[in-house]
Amino acid sequence: MVEAVGDQVTTFQPGDHVAWLGNLSTGGYSQYSLVGANYVVRVPERIDLVTAAALPVNYLTAYQMLVNLGGVQQGDTILVHAAAGGVGTAILQLARSRDVQIIATCSPAKANYVLSQGADAVVDYKAPDRVAQIWEMTHGKGVNLTLNPVSGASTKADLELLAPFGTAIIFGFLAGLPEGSFAEDLVPHFGKSIALRVSDLYTYYDHRPQQLKSDFAQLLQQLEQKQIEPKLHQVLPLSQTAEGHQAIERGQTMGKVVYQVDL
Repeated sequence: MVEAVGDQVTTFQPGDHVAWLGNLSTGGYSQYSLVGANYVVRVPERIDLVTAAALPVNYLTAYQMLVNLGGVQQGDTILVHAAAGGVGTAILQLARSRDVQIIATCSPAKANYVLSQGADAVVDYKAPDRVAQIWEMTHGKGVNLTLNPVSGASTKADLELLAPFGTAIIFGFLAGLPEGSFAEDLVPHFGKSIALRVSDLYTYYDHRPQQLKSDFAQLLQQLEQKQIEPKLHQVLPLSQTAEGHQAIERGQTMGKVVYQVDL
């Protein structure tokens, strides 16, 4: 909720319900935050603020990768790693409305949740034959896009699974930095014209703020129309920030952890 606005701000006023995305110095874990109006979007009255708080980071990350960087098209097949997390859930929900085939990796305990969010097939991320399973699911054609917050050894496997002109996008390092080298892992696929990209939300924030705000407003519209539905794993008071982060690091969450401030 807006507490006060600057002298030159005309688009918002105190009391407005808004959502925002700030950089790491904005103070997102504080009772009050100072944010530029360019990064603030009005929240429709029918959307509660806790749900709105679950939207920006996860869904803007997912939208940036699927649409702006990945250019997903109708009929494509995509591979989503760590699909039960907050970003994974957002990817599944945004992709399911685009008529694409979605293969997801997660633990067996989370498979039903991932299927309920839009995945067409689930592969155990620890299965030794997971690459072979995915080849079989795609009838040997491979996938058009992979979205990977894991990295480590999985990056090499993603490159192997890409169809011609496919793109692999890395957006995290849960298993450490990508293993291997350009010569060993990318050059052998030269004949497929594939691409390897990284996605950092704050590059989007810093260099394309107007596009980010437009995409943000579109996501809120989709939320209001119930085309997407952020899944809350847990809503915690700000004093339990450490506990929430520990649950995420241990892979115990399905959906988004939101911290609530009592003013």
